[in-house]
Amino acid sequence: MKAYFFLRQNGRSPVEEYLRTISDMRQFAAIQTLIKRFIQAEGQLSRPHAAHVEGKIWELRTRFGNRVFYCIFDGGSLILLDGYTKKRDRIEERVLEKIRGLYQEYSMTKKQKPY
Repeated sequence: MKAYFFLRQNGRSPVEEYLRTISDMRQFAAIQTLIKRFIQAEGQLSRPHAAHVEGKIWELRTRFGNRVFYCIFDGGSLILLDGYTKKRDRIEERVLEKIRGLYQEYSMTKKQKPY
């Protein structure tokens, strides 16, 4: 399995921007480790490490509340859409709307760069 950062039409990657906001090295390392484990497991992680959000959108989950939203496209490629630090029990509707929009944008443009 290969992993890719989704690139918006302006060339920016929401996941990379999210990762730059993580100042706690334990959280940053946990996210990186989780992505690598997901790739090595060929996308076969389950709770508590990965969970279905809706439709074709899933999330990788750290114990610190970090979430990396992703989808699987084009024969098994992991597309990292965006990141979020969860503060409530449920994902906020505004966050879901953003992720839905990023998914739609990716499905139309297929812009990506290697992880």
